[in-house]
Amino acid sequence: MSKMNLRMNSFKIKEVMQRNTHVVYMYLFLLIMVIVAGILDPDFLSMRNINNLILSSQPIFIVSCAQMIILLMGDIDLSLGSIIGLVNVVFVMLMQPEQPYGFVVPLVVAIAVGVLCGLMNGFLITKMHLPSVIVTIATSNIFGGLALFACPVPGGKVHNIFSRFIMGRQGFPFPIVLMIGMFVAIYLVASRSTFGMKVRAVGGNSFAAYTTGISIERIKLTAYGLAGFLASLSSIFLTSQMRCADATVGNSFTVNSLTVAVVGGTALSGSVGGVSGVIGGSFIIMIINNILNLINVSSFYQYVIQGLVLIFALAISSKRKK
Repeated sequence: MSKMNLRMNSFKIKEVMQRNTHVVYMYLFLLIMVIVAGILDPDFLSMRNINNLILSSQPIFIVSCAQMIILLMGDIDLSLGSIIGLVNVVFVMLMQPEQPYGFVVPLVVAIAVGVLCGLMNGFLITKMHLPSVIVTIATSNIFGGLALFACPVPGGKVHNIFSRFIMGRQGFPFPIVLMIGMFVAIYLVASRSTFGMKVRAVGGNSFAAYTTGISIERIKLTAYGLAGFLASLSSIFLTSQMRCADATVGNSFTVNSLTVAVVGGTALSGSVGGVSGVIGGSFIIMIINNILNLINVSSFYQYVIQGLVLIFALAISSKRKK
């Protein structure tokens, strides 16, 4: 009986390893990058730098989780960066830094704006039966234009107490708690909830999902609303780092979120992906930028490297699909 149990456990371990081969290789690559960065700069592995790495990875990790959820449905969201910019502007413009709780109302309004932007995407895609690529390109221009109209030049001021708390400078390690909490929450939503199973079913075969009684419109509308919510959280964290409003702050996040999700093993064809890959992918992108800065590579070339990483990840994803 014990031999049978050992064989069954061995089979389960092999099955899990085969299903998560891409994620395993990704974390091995991440480990190599950490070693290389540590060789280039001995201070890289210091607690201070690790804390800075967590802080800088937080916004891209959160918004990449949003992109992952959309990709699991077989769709794509190219408006996430513009939502981040619009939420940033709304949050700062409504902020009252001199009031003790002058951040509460702006925080609620900013999150509501992000959710409404996501729901707008979902409504246009489900009710008007338009491709997600076209819709989110159009809404990206709309959201970005509204942000620039409200804040043509960077400015404003963020509530000091709120910013210090979000950055973990008030005696409470909020960034670490947030990252762990986000990891657990997204894992439960995307991989253990009924909603997550329905999202993957829609991404795997929407017609088959429809025949089983799944409301595709409701699932997509909810998923896009959730993506808008996560984009707003990413924007709020980013705003606490910047401490000002900038309508163009989210411009790079659309492509970066797609890169992180794909590097983390999320398939563009839908259904396949998980938050464990996304968190590793976000650290890979940030460490690549860190290494390039250490060797004094121009920021212009960093965009080239990120594009090459995305192409490489897409090639691996396509090979896995075949």
